[in-house]
Amino acid sequence: MAYPAKHCGARWKLGRRCLLGGGASLVLPVMMPWRRAAAMSEAMAAETASENMLLVGGPAGGKLAHWANLLCPLLGPALAAGGILNWITVGAADGVTAANQFETQVSPDGTTAMLLPGSAAIAQLVGDPRARFDPAAWVAGLAGVSSTLIVGRVPLAEMAGGAPLRVLASDPTGSDLPTLLGLSLLGYDVKPVNPVTSIDDASIAAMRGDIDVATISNAGSGDLTHWQQSGLAPLFTLGALDDTGTAILDPTFPALPSLENLLIAKGVDGTKPLPTAWRALAVAKQLALGLVLPQLTPADRVAQWRRACADSIASIAIQAIAAAESLRLTTQPTAAAIISSITAPPDAQLELHEWLANRLGWRPT
Repeated sequence: MAYPAKHCGARWKLGRRCLLGGGASLVLPVMMPWRRAAAMSEAMAAETASENMLLVGGPAGGKLAHWANLLCPLLGPALAAGGILNWITVGAADGVTAANQFETQVSPDGTTAMLLPGSAAIAQLVGDPRARFDPAAWVAGLAGVSSTLIVGRVPLAEMAGGAPLRVLASDPTGSDLPTLLGLSLLGYDVKPVNPVTSIDDASIAAMRGDIDVATISNAGSGDLTHWQQSGLAPLFTLGALDDTGTAILDPTFPALPSLENLLIAKGVDGTKPLPTAWRALAVAKQLALGLVLPQLTPADRVAQWRRACADSIASIAIQAIAAAESLRLTTQPTAAAIISSITAPPDAQLELHEWLANRLGWRPT
């Protein structure tokens, strides 16, 4: 599908098209046949190289637009010699609008990929009626993963099991849902509250007794000391995945248990529907950005995009920026394991919807 070019060499692309449609047609016929064929082949290659497009979920000034601006100059030449990768932003920061367009309007010919956050998958998991796409059909190119740290007013062992556990949650059916559902699976009676204006006020709210638990998104290793000094106890992380899709400790916080560890210790069967839904939510919550292709994209084009992704994130400059933003960039096979883990089977989604209705009083509208 062709989108109006806006970024990363859009003027070059438009000029090349005009040239091929106009001036080039006047020059090629007067050449010798073999030179004419060579020139046409070169022109067609240049046009094909500039046909690639990246659909970016979110606004023009958003975080993914920032990453598109960094990655496109590296991805374009890696996809084809002299190639330019144009990109266009679509919809709000949750990525739902972009994912819908990707599902319905993008041809699986390998010319268009999408960059979006895991929040789009969360919307689909909870049954948001806006989400009319299937993440299970996406083919992974790369993934950027952040860490999530859960802190509490007191250590988890000291929290009373009977009293409602007040969990700081500005978005109970979105980014804060993995914490709420995870604590519920551990046996706590969770109650989402939002008495603070920013996460920086979480320690004050906890010390004041307004909340018991807070979720620190996009956490870096320095956050552990910060929150300990603020008087909050690190409780656990949402874990991470290895290249086989197996749950492991978060590499940013290797000394902390993951919630998956705590569920296993409590004897919770991770293969049951609701823990399965929790795992998909946890992975999606930590997916800061994912580059995906449509299902049925030709294998050679998938390989081409994946090589381009691997080459791009190997850049020292890209690695430095990712580290500064507490982001772990990965390609195959880990990216594929991550993208395939942000979905859940129908029975898991059904139990999740029932839990949302019964425990949080939330139903899709």
